[in-house]
Amino acid sequence: MKKLFLFFFIFFISISFAQSKINDSLPIPKIGTPIVCGCKGDPIYRDENTIYSSAILDIRPEFLGSVTKEQFIKDNFRTPFVNGKKIEGKIYVNFIVEKDGTITNISIIRDVGHGTGEEAIRVLKNMPKWKPAKFGGKIVRCNLAMPMIIP
Repeated sequence: MKKLFLFFFIFFISISFAQSKINDSLPIPKIGTPIVCGCKGDPIYRDENTIYSSAILDIRPEFLGSVTKEQFIKDNFRTPFVNGKKIEGKIYVNFIVEKDGTITNISIIRDVGHGTGEEAIRVLKNMPKWKPAKFGGKIVRCNLAMPMIIP
């Protein structure tokens, strides 16, 4: 009886750890083609205002300034002082790069505090236009998350 129990125990454990093969070569749907929703199977169509994740894009958005984006942040970020010392750390921001390259919907994911989040929003609003993202050969809106190192 113990051997039979041990056999079934090992059998069920091995089934629970089995992995199914996933086909990674599935095509990414193009703009205007239906995407099946996982809840009811209703088709969802991507329109021209769909916001894409930066992970699936053909060409990601790029900063188009005369300097790098890190240098732009360093030159324009006014670091607050607390007890006579500059604050150091990272601010994580999330924003949308529109089709014309402007930045909208800026939100702070995590900041250091002491007004650093508001200062990061101010710097991002003053950034020059970005080169917009492309998906399927068309210019699209893109959601982008980025860390900002406090200079």
